Amino acid sequence: MKNADNRRQEDLHDISELDLKEFQKGSWFQAELAANNLTFGRAASIILCIISLIGFVGTYAPFSEGAVLSYLNATLVYAIILITNLMFLFFFNREIRVMKREKKTAAEALVNWFTGVNMALSALTILTTQQGSSLLFEYILMTVVVYLILYLDLRKHIRNMMINILSIILILYLSNVLLAWQDIVDFAALHLICTFINGIRYRNFLRMEKNKYLVEKQRSEFYQDSRTDALTGLRNRTGLRDDFETFIGRDICIAMLDLDSFKKFNDNFGHSLGDLVLETTGHFMKETFTRRNDLCYRYGGDEFLIISEEKDSRVFYENLVQLNNKCQNWQDQIRIFLCIGYSFGHPNSQEEIRKLIADADENLYDAKSQGAGKIIGGLPARQGNADRSGDSATDKTILLSLLSMEDASKQFEEQNLCHSEADRSQSGIRTNHDRRGH
Repeated sequence: MKNADNRRQEDLHDISELDLKEFQKGSWFQAELAANNLTFGRAASIILCIISLIGFVGTYAPFSEGAVLSYLNATLVYAIILITNLMFLFFFNREIRVMKREKKTAAEALVNWFTGVNMALSALTILTTQQGSSLLFEYILMTVVVYLILYLDLRKHIRNMMINILSIILILYLSNVLLAWQDIVDFAALHLICTFINGIRYRNFLRMEKNKYLVEKQRSEFYQDSRTDALTGLRNRTGLRDDFETFIGRDICIAMLDLDSFKKFNDNFGHSLGDLVLETTGHFMKETFTRRNDLCYRYGGDEFLIISEEKDSRVFYENLVQLNNKCQNWQDQIRIFLCIGYSFGHPNSQEEIRKLIADADENLYDAKSQGAGKIIGGLPARQGNADRSGDSATDKTILLSLLSMEDASKQFEEQNLCHSEADRSQSGIRTNHDRRGH
């Protein structure tokens, strides 16, 4: 779940409107292309190591013939190709490990260097051609491996082709060798065929990744819809269950909210206006609790839930007062009255989270009994050095204070005074609610 929450949240485009040229510039495709090319680059470097190793050993075979061109020793050429691709193999393996941990890697630069260097080295294989052997066989073999294993766009493909052609021309010029007409035709045919095949492969890969992207985004949208209340835009109870794990081991404040006399409002003004009231309440909740760790839910019907990773309960309470004021001052003729109950603590299990929600719900019913616009808050007892996850009665003791919009400031100061006295005495505080047999 945590990984899903840390994923990119992008708008889902319509399939017909998602242009391939624009898609291939996006972060999704670039990441997939880099991941595929790292894997295929590693495979290509292994193949090139095998080719060069076979050629290197072959130069010492008793039945080997002398090289056609003696400008550079054939054994040295194979050794250069082998060592170079062993280095690339090491870097490919390293980047694959890095990509699993980090978003940004040097994958693109590594692939560019790998293809460019090996396109130049493939030209050197002409110098390893033995008497009676085809002049271009190993050159063709290496070129095909570099061309057709990795996915390369047209710009990079043309760059690699130019590196290859210029390297061949340079080697032949230094060796004072002229290619036969048939070799020139084969040389041109090689590049044309590889360009055609590479273009088809890249285009198919692009389409495949676009479809994969759209399916993933649709899946993500369906997942978000299953967690979201369509009317208010808040998370629903499914979302709440999914989020439970993120609250464990954190200081959280929980508030249960209820629209006062909502049924009568719905009956008198109609369901359309009732839906507008619910939607407006959800809007005010998101407008008031704006931090990333402030999560708002539609709990069911006209009940709402707020869970905030807020260490200071005073800040949480002030936000509740602000939310209540916004709702009451929504319109001159239509005022939304909320009853709110809240609690806070440090849950170490899902069961303790449910206990905090139950405490907030109990406080909500006490608030409703006091009248519209009331806020009743539950504060945990001071635990000193005791284990916070204990199940003793002392651990579950809470301080309740009845807060209305009129006497909130005065009562809140009394709460602070109670906390100061509790700190000095280092003893638990029993509340009026506890004395009633909570």
